[in-house]
Amino acid sequence: MLNPRFCSVKKGEQVFYCYGRRTSGYLLLNYGFCFPDNKYNSVKFKVLCQEDRKGRVGRSAEELGEVRLKKNRLSIDLINKVRKATLKRYAGHKKDRLAPDRPTDGEFEIYVLSLCCNLLKEYYLHRFKTSVLDDKKLLAEKTVRGRLRFAIAYRLEAKEIVVNNMHLFELLIQILGKAATEPDFKKAYMTKFDMLENEAAFYKNRRLLRGYLRSFYYYARKGK
Repeated sequence: MLNPRFCSVKKGEQVFYCYGRRTSGYLLLNYGFCFPDNKYNSVKFKVLCQEDRKGRVGRSAEELGEVRLKKNRLSIDLINKVRKATLKRYAGHKKDRLAPDRPTDGEFEIYVLSLCCNLLKEYYLHRFKTSVLDDKKLLAEKTVRGRLRFAIAYRLEAKEIVVNNMHLFELLIQILGKAATEPDFKKAYMTKFDMLENEAAFYKNRRLLRGYLRSFYYYARKGK
């Protein structure tokens, strides 16, 4: 144990232990507990990419490495990996202006983002046998305690991270689709696609996508 304050501790005095910036999986495995809304939590996602005609991952999929998915953070790493792999097989007429590390064409980006979204959907269906709602119902039961409760909470948070990333990709696809026919990029960016989305969630999601959309506007719309 470390004492970062470098001060003496009197006998009987209360001390506090910091577990560090740990994921929920690390806490559960090493300390036997985890807690909800852990901002350091992430989900390891192995990227397999070789789409069939319907945009699904084929059996002979190419492994592109691992990415860490985090809640409320768009995975640029996943986008870049899928874009780079797709570019090798892409035969579109704009291939000469495409780049593996930045968005340069709206139509191609929508295709890449759709692949990312499909990868996450297939991952979710293969890894989890229950829904987010099922886990929330289990945690609401007072009979669920101890290690089982921590395990369900860990599984629920992993699901929410994947679902949150899928939602961000779907929103991006809608924004880029709107931008294809809307001359005013800001108007496309600020279009409300989900009528059930409240104002706080609307501005939060736009803030999470701002970095990617700035890059898209700079490279794809302005042609830098």
